[in-house]
Amino acid sequence: MKKKQIIHIVHIIPTLNFGGAERFVVDLVNNASSNFHFTIIILKNERPLEQEITRSDVRVILVQKTGKISLGLFHALEETLAALKADIVHTHLFGGDFWGRVAAKRLGLPVVTTEHNINVDESWMQRNIKKWLKHKTDVYTASSGAIRRYMKQTYGIAMRHIRVTRFGIPLEKFSHIKPTRIRAPYELLIVGRLVKQKGHDIALRALKLSKKKRWTLEIIGSGALNLSLTQLVEQLNLERQVQFAHPVYDVASVYERNQIVLVPSRWEGLGLVVMEAMASGRLVIAARTGGIPELVTHKKTGLLFEPNDIASLASQIEWTLQHSKEAETIAKAGRNYAMQQFGFDKTVSEYETLYRELKNKK
Repeated sequence: MKKKQIIHIVHIIPTLNFGGAERFVVDLVNNASSNFHFTIIILKNERPLEQEITRSDVRVILVQKTGKISLGLFHALEETLAALKADIVHTHLFGGDFWGRVAAKRLGLPVVTTEHNINVDESWMQRNIKKWLKHKTDVYTASSGAIRRYMKQTYGIAMRHIRVTRFGIPLEKFSHIKPTRIRAPYELLIVGRLVKQKGHDIALRALKLSKKKRWTLEIIGSGALNLSLTQLVEQLNLERQVQFAHPVYDVASVYERNQIVLVPSRWEGLGLVVMEAMASGRLVIAARTGGIPELVTHKKTGLLFEPNDIASLASQIEWTLQHSKEAETIAKAGRNYAMQQFGFDKTVSEYETLYRELKNKK
């Protein structure tokens, strides 16, 4: 009897903190078949999502990065990859892409690089390093067509080298949630890091314009703008209506206790929160940016507004609060679409096929 081939994939990512890229890695290793063995290398000892890894054979290894310039990290990663007998290295985010690709190619290992976002805020140096390293990746993957176009335009990567593999979500986490009922007091939610990209300030200013005052907003996330957003809430006299909370493991319960999910991002590669909210049966009001219009059809499966436009978002919020039954119908259609299109099975299958292709080329 022929022995089953096990392919060892090593993911390299800066942390396993709360975030879309980190959650994607955890979901991928949890849902892949037993034909694949996984190790996750992190560069900083930040790993809250490690406890969500359900497979007992998955190891998380810290290869510590010390300081901004840590040239010894190349050697440390190279030694670790050699000791692990990795078959394929899969890199994520700038730190993983930079340090991981160089170390992997020193060993002659195939590299998959996933671009998770449209990196509007990355530095000139980071952008040029990515251009310089583009030939050290065998296959690029992007979670949306918008990211694929951005990669070609910004880094000069040929479209033929970029596969669009849309991330899925574990639908079973959200399928038990009852459909939303939109009524006063209106319960709104934003889930995302407290950074400029996510546009919390746009949402706060838009809600200040609302004619209806019986609403609350729950903001789930942490980040550099925590203090400035708290101050903005005070300046707008919204302290009684806006509540901040840290990220949680049971994100489904957060969607369950709210009616409407705002995604006011200035830019967005795909939008995992959009997918989770739709799967939870919540009405999504999201910015028409990046990969979000690939997920949401306006007035059919959600509502879209123009990015960075306070008045446009305020208009969609006001429409929702005045047309609650229509909004509930849209939320229901969004959930049906999510249950048909956003499953993680297809994502896993496409990555397993890619890994096999690279292994067979070695």
